[in-house]
Amino acid sequence: MRQTRYSFPLFINIIIIVLVHFLQATDLPITIEAEDGQYTDYKLLSDNNASNGKYLEMKNIGNAKWEFQIPEDGWYSLKVRYRSPQGEKENTIIKNGITLRTGFGWTENWADPERPLILNKGVNTIELLPKWGNIDIDYLRIEKTTLTPVVTPHKNIFYTSFPRDIFLKVNLYGCRIKSLTINGQSLQFTKEKYNFEEDAWMLQIKAKSLVGLTPGDQTIKINYNSGEPTIFTLKVLDKREPAQLTIIAPDISHGAAVLILLPNGETMLVDCAQAYYRDAVLIPLLEKNGIDRIDYFILTHYHEDHDGGDKGQTILNKFKVEHFRDYRNFMAGDEMEIGGVHFKILNAFSDGTDENTRSLAFRMEYNGFVYQHDADIYAKNQHTIMENYPDDVKANVYSANHHFHGSTDENYLRLMQPDVVLNQAEQAIYARSAYIEKYLKQSVNWLKENNNKVVENLPMLEVGTAVIRVNSGDDWSYETYKDCSVPFIPFLPTNKNLAEKQLQSPEALEALQQRIENYRQIIKDELNILPKSGDKLSVTLYLQLENLEKASENPADNLVDIKRTEKELAELINWARDGKDYFHEKRGRIKIGYLSEIDSTFQPYDLMIPNHYNENKQYGLLIYLHGKEDPIQKYRNLLWADEDPGLDAMNVFKVAIYGRRNCYYQGAGGADVLRVIAEIQQNYPIDDSRIYLMGASMGGFGSWYYGLNYTDQFAAISPICGRTITGKDFYSQTVNPSSYVVNALHLPVRFYHGDADPVVPVEESRVMLQQLDSLHYEYIYTEFPGVKHDSWNNARADKERMPWLIKYSLDAYPDTIVKKCFYLKHGKAYWTEIGSKINWDDFAELKACIPNENMIQINTKNIDEFQINDLPVQADELQINIDGNDLMIINKSGELSFFLNDDSIWQIGTKHISGLHKQRGLEGPWLDAEMKPFILVYGTMGKDGGAKLKEIGYQLQKYYSEYDMAPRLISDQDLNDQFILKYNLHLLGGTEENEYLKEIQDQLPVKISNKKFVLGAKYSRKLYGLRMIYPNPQNPDRYIRIDLFPKNFYDENIFEESVADFLIYSGKKVEKKGFFNSSWSLDK
Repeated sequence: MRQTRYSFPLFINIIIIVLVHFLQATDLPITIEAEDGQYTDYKLLSDNNASNGKYLEMKNIGNAKWEFQIPEDGWYSLKVRYRSPQGEKENTIIKNGITLRTGFGWTENWADPERPLILNKGVNTIELLPKWGNIDIDYLRIEKTTLTPVVTPHKNIFYTSFPRDIFLKVNLYGCRIKSLTINGQSLQFTKEKYNFEEDAWMLQIKAKSLVGLTPGDQTIKINYNSGEPTIFTLKVLDKREPAQLTIIAPDISHGAAVLILLPNGETMLVDCAQAYYRDAVLIPLLEKNGIDRIDYFILTHYHEDHDGGDKGQTILNKFKVEHFRDYRNFMAGDEMEIGGVHFKILNAFSDGTDENTRSLAFRMEYNGFVYQHDADIYAKNQHTIMENYPDDVKANVYSANHHFHGSTDENYLRLMQPDVVLNQAEQAIYARSAYIEKYLKQSVNWLKENNNKVVENLPMLEVGTAVIRVNSGDDWSYETYKDCSVPFIPFLPTNKNLAEKQLQSPEALEALQQRIENYRQIIKDELNILPKSGDKLSVTLYLQLENLEKASENPADNLVDIKRTEKELAELINWARDGKDYFHEKRGRIKIGYLSEIDSTFQPYDLMIPNHYNENKQYGLLIYLHGKEDPIQKYRNLLWADEDPGLDAMNVFKVAIYGRRNCYYQGAGGADVLRVIAEIQQNYPIDDSRIYLMGASMGGFGSWYYGLNYTDQFAAISPICGRTITGKDFYSQTVNPSSYVVNALHLPVRFYHGDADPVVPVEESRVMLQQLDSLHYEYIYTEFPGVKHDSWNNARADKERMPWLIKYSLDAYPDTIVKKCFYLKHGKAYWTEIGSKINWDDFAELKACIPNENMIQINTKNIDEFQINDLPVQADELQINIDGNDLMIINKSGELSFFLNDDSIWQIGTKHISGLHKQRGLEGPWLDAEMKPFILVYGTMGKDGGAKLKEIGYQLQKYYSEYDMAPRLISDQDLNDQFILKYNLHLLGGTEENEYLKEIQDQLPVKISNKKFVLGAKYSRKLYGLRMIYPNPQNPDRYIRIDLFPKNFYDENIFEESVADFLIYSGKKVEKKGFFNSSWSLDK
């Protein structure tokens, strides 16, 4: 035996490796004591129950490695005697450089599970990595073993009326399949490698070799070249496979309501009948079938026999509705995938002049089966549909237009060739109207001659409720029930509501958790991937894993999100296994993650990649900011394919930004917006002159805010019902979009609002209208009479909106610039940038123009320094006039800086400022500290040892968690130089409580004692609290935030005050707030 000692300096993040180099003889079994050899990081401890009375304690990050001699290639058994007293689950085996999951779970007692391995003749290596926990190792043993193949059928049911291939996963462990039989008869099958290290194969038994089986349990036997065969039971059922798509049309007299159960288990309700039949028939039908949640509620138009007379409000109030859409949300030609079904819009709001001709008509296709729903359109609409979409007017089942009351184009029906017509109408004679009867009589012979089909007309009043169950266009059926109280859905195992209940069972939840753990093991052990900042693949894998865990905490509400996230995670893993570039080869919507430097959390955004994406072309970028939504989470869809189906034609990517949930895109949410835009520009061929910004409600505010403060980044914006006046005091004006309309000189705006909006008053858009109009800027404003806080539906129906938006391109070098800002971080405008203000309590304004090729004219207000980043003109002699001061520039290009000297004369150069001064990235206010890494630091010097302040820290963490932020909480005793160098510090407690605050207080503008604090005036600590931001005296590149609480008082509502440098409060009343001046001091 050869022993080698390794000695490493103890640096942070350096992996300390214990290497035990062990050459064994070839005799089996081989037993290796874990403690053999030299090591520097792990402890050798005693235990009477361990072999030789000793064991190796392995903590956290590290590994141990053994080498041993194997006599021949083959399968062997590895036994590791271990225990994991701290719940260790992340241990990993590396065999000859290949990472495998151990399968060793948590155990407090010594255990020696068996793990099969393929080993090679000669020297082999085994490494064991305990990650993020403890594991104790007693010994390792290698034995030659004969393993029995393991068979896992993906499905052990075969439907004789709908035969499909059967798939089996088989772990062969060195065996070979000799034959596969059923009842002694050979079966046809194919075999494909599934996992090399597990010797796993996927067998596909051809359905044609199973046809003709007798219903009942049948025995399938897999014979191997050695050992016993594997036997499993195939259940053969003489009935149709459970339906994947189900359409239920109840008898609701004259009106419309159709329930659609989508293949993924989601529910869709199209219209909701008249009020009486809604309450008497539809709602009881939903309740008796266990439906308490509707994923998609669609109103085709607003007539009382379709919307219940209250615009669907009763349904919205009584059921949990995930997505509500109406005819204004769609345009003819839109196509989308919902729940595994393809939808195409044939008629919508913009295609008519009244409610009926505007009503929503669509076709729904699944596995070759087509259902067409024509709502209340007329013959003229049908004629237009035939002209525009002749290939789409074909259906297996047709829901009659306008209850066959009104005009119907017989040629339209002939072209459609439906097998079944559904008609929800008032009277049988009404339902058997002349239109359908005439069509039947005139067309029946033609149909027989052409495709031998006879249309079945189903008036609901006569036949009752129709239930259509669909597997494919060749395999579907319908049933009718006179008794509408029959529970139809228990026959449908894909129904979402039943699946929700099933998912809540202990067995289902345990299975879900096991799958999550399996995904984790695959990512860490098989793929050997850990999250790494800047690596989209690793971060997105862990984001989706985290999303799946989070969604599974409440499976009843998150079934759809669980299914979608799990599907996306599995897909991403497969792409990673295949070495394919998911982020450039995938098309359509994808969720991407990044690792935030602010708090080390995974943050998502949804990106829609055009189907015709070519990395050698350039594309526009459409940015969408969502509205305030209580249920929004990282795992939710942020971007829906049905919102802008024409992206390919527009040659644009579309991104939906999460922005830390509901924080109005400020603080960390603002950093999110800027980070995502920059990341997409870096990773995809985005044309910087074609970036567009849009959003509704809170997203409308974000569109105004970023559009007007970053005008040189966007070609055009389109806000909808966005807040523009957050308050009327001066502090609110610093963030109000209405303060910065003057900046929109080169920013076309198309905006919308409903005049009955109770959430964001229409006056907030009208004030923008008045300013844009008075400035003669380019805009289009649309106001919708009677529309409340849902004007995004109306805006979506504006067919001109998107073409208008994307026709604009950004001019990076305009001849004229107008810029107004309060914060220097917003001071850049095209080729100019404001660098410093004179009076901090006022806005800075700059106007620049190029009257001729040899001159630049600049006028400033409240500015004492600015830059021209890239001279927009080239001249041997360039005259620059600044506020009446002429400066001559000779043979100069690129960047120029100018400053106002002590005599108020402009000079070329940079202003020299000594001491603290406000600058970009260090100018406040309170919220600015959250745009960079920050931590919470509670004091421990109080009488209770910091218990109360620590509890306040926990409450702050809970508050931040509502915005998907996770700032770290540490004590003042744990604060060290590394924290001070990297983080903005949020200090909890006064100088008598917080040791760090006491250490730096002599360098602060506030003086704090046990009884009072002084900031301009004196304030009693018993009555008043203070929140203040200031550069850290020990690291002026970072902030400190002081949180000084009144005695025996703590009110989390005060957290919302964030637009000042300091805030003094008593109870819930703000006594004083303000800004420090440009030198970070108080003006006298």
